[in-house]
Amino acid sequence: MPEHYEVTERGFVHWSPVPTTYGHEVRVYESSAAEQACMWLTVGPGTTDDRDGERCAHLTYEQALQVHARVGAWLDLHRSEFARAKADEYAAALAAELGVQWAPTDERRKGPHA
Repeated sequence: MPEHYEVTERGFVHWSPVPTTYGHEVRVYESSAAEQACMWLTVGPGTTDDRDGERCAHLTYEQALQVHARVGAWLDLHRSEFARAKADEYAAALAAELGVQWAPTDERRKGPHA
């Protein structure tokens, strides 16, 4: 899990915000939805105007990695076989679209010494 997070009184994880290039803050935190595991991803106000009513986050590579780490930590907290299969299916399709190699999570974690 990313180093900076807090757990609310109700037991939900709120990761520290990621500041963006133009002063926005991207936040990832657990939802209290009872039907299924859900997360919130918010973008706070910054120095640039909204685009057509949508607030956008302009991220450097490092900032994107920080957001990725927080979303990844949420996924790890709520991983199930179904969720893992859907995430792997999506990731494989995206990798194919981008023309990059990709392996399911379990294959990547095995590493060369498995």
